[in-house]
Amino acid sequence: MLSPIFSFIGPDSAVHLAEECCDASYTLPRIMIATTLVNGALGFIMLVTFCMLVGNVGDILDTKTGQPFIQMFFNITQSHAGTSVMSSILIVVSICGCMANIAAGSRQIWAFARDKGLPFSGWLAHVSRVHLFYMHLYGC
Repeated sequence: MLSPIFSFIGPDSAVHLAEECCDASYTLPRIMIATTLVNGALGFIMLVTFCMLVGNVGDILDTKTGQPFIQMFFNITQSHAGTSVMSSILIVVSICGCMANIAAGSRQIWAFARDKGLPFSGWLAHVSRVHLFYMHLYGC
């Protein structure tokens, strides 16, 4: 049930990478509004669908798999293959979310080190010439 709430965190992701965005004062507010509208609408649809299809909560919590979401997928699809595919999608999305968190965290550490706010700031804020070349190549 928390996933629809997490869909409203989308604008926060854009803010973490604002330094990389060209013309951020124009682009970033529009991106934030768009992600709130799209993610909010999709999150609401997901919540309504989940509440309609969840079935008996006690049976789902007493599952043999030990993972209630897998049992819920099986109850909805009545197929082991469908359950496996839907569970795999969740795993891939979780991995992508972890990579997004790492990217946002590394950008924040770099920006803080650039402003000399961390120990070893010179080492953390260093950007190699190769990276500068690619940044110039892509117009940033």
